[in-house]
Amino acid sequence: MSEFNGFLSYVFDELGKYHPFFRYPYLSSFDFEPYVHQAEIYYKLLPREPIRFLIADDVGLGKTIEGIMIIDELIKRGARNILIVLPKNLVEQWKNDLNKFLREWNTRIVENPQENTIVVVSIDKLKRERNLKAFLDKHWDLILLDEIHKVSVLNSKETQRYTAIKRLVEKNINSHFIGLSATPHRGDENDFFRRLRLIDLNLVDPTRTNDASRALMARRTKYLVNKIYECDKIFPDAQFIHVIQPTTEDEKEYYSQRVKQLLTNFFSLLNSK
Repeated sequence: MSEFNGFLSYVFDELGKYHPFFRYPYLSSFDFEPYVHQAEIYYKLLPREPIRFLIADDVGLGKTIEGIMIIDELIKRGARNILIVLPKNLVEQWKNDLNKFLREWNTRIVENPQENTIVVVSIDKLKRERNLKAFLDKHWDLILLDEIHKVSVLNSKETQRYTAIKRLVEKNINSHFIGLSATPHRGDENDFFRRLRLIDLNLVDPTRTNDASRALMARRTKYLVNKIYECDKIFPDAQFIHVIQPTTEDEKEYYSQRVKQLLTNFFSLLNSK
């Protein structure tokens, strides 16, 4: 039996080199076991070539880990130039997580474009024209955009952030692209459609936004993960505690002065008409 188990282990190890369905989603050199919903996105995306997708899970469901799992697999496949774009306040968090989970690869994690590195850069640094050129001149195997909802279109006009990412995508049209956001749709249908176009530049019909989102986006909620994926309360319900704080004398005085000022301005404006 031990010889048979050894043979099976060898077969699956060899199959895992050629197809992701035979590779259990673990992170290199780290004792990590993903949740079911994290393994699902891993298996769903890895057969795609290229991977171009928006992961829109609820806050706290591990979008960063899901992104790193995919980065780990792409490095196994030979990806060497990886660009991660995100808000400035997330730069250090991502660098720490990458160093923690990908330490087997000895991949350098830097903030400026270099060969054979993972580059972690803030969107506001990237968007400046003097910086953007260096990123446009380089081929990227993967572009990962965290907090993709912050790359937007306002009143049908592209923001500087959006234009910078669009130019990067157009220069790397056959590369992998992953967007992460817990709030991909901010209430503006055109803005959402243009965000999906960063994932698939072939999208031209805004009336097909719902169809496009079903193909290009996955959104799992904490309720779904607890009830369907894990059948357990992995993510507890939020608890809200109301605390009534007595008003201080200074706060009362400030409020009274503000009310008097507003009333004075109101009646002054009323009498001027």
